[in-house]
Amino acid sequence: MIKKDYKNLWMSPNVVISRLDDLIKKYGLKTVIRKNEFRHEREGWIGGVFLLGLRELGEITYWLEIETEDSTPDVYGSFLDVIETNTGKKGVRENFFSIEIVEWEEHGPSIVDLIKNKCKKHYPNNYFLLVYVRRGGKVLDYEKIVEELKGAKIPFAQIWILVPSSNDHDYHLTKIYKGLFQIAFNLNDAIKKNEKQIKFATNMGKGLATEMENLGEISVPLPELEE
Repeated sequence: MIKKDYKNLWMSPNVVISRLDDLIKKYGLKTVIRKNEFRHEREGWIGGVFLLGLRELGEITYWLEIETEDSTPDVYGSFLDVIETNTGKKGVRENFFSIEIVEWEEHGPSIVDLIKNKCKKHYPNNYFLLVYVRRGGKVLDYEKIVEELKGAKIPFAQIWILVPSSNDHDYHLTKIYKGLFQIAFNLNDAIKKNEKQIKFATNMGKGLATEMENLGEISVPLPELEE
């Protein structure tokens, strides 16, 4: 099946990571990072790495959809869990969360100022803010960041910072709001652990008795670089 865009298409994190890798092979890392034509795929990649990091906390299967029509959020995350209904029966519930992504580079505002600027905007209070640090190996003082954010009016449900190591395979994913804790993981290992997840799916309903329908092989054309 060929789809023209990502609308209503839930993807395995492995898929979105692989798609950006394909663009890098074709155009080179510097071009893919800088060109606006590839913004959705960059955001999908960052969201995919984030979800694989969360997966390290437990064997939860996460799905990702890239938003291309609205300006926010950048990506959506989803997972299924089993709950007990009012009648005592087991049901499956689909959980959604919206992820706003911002990339940080040292030559710009401080990471605290970047987060504060995002907090000034009117985001729904169920959004996650995910800050991706472009420079690998950057050491951050997370306790200081948390302290400097005290008193700020934060609209987000959670704030996370994703930092690659200098070798681009090891990552630190740190939650700085609400609460402070860190997940360390190797991206290659995380991808391998997630290999059995089906690539493309769609949700079959809402609320209880929801499950993901395997869409089989899907082809979504990669963006082309405008001359």
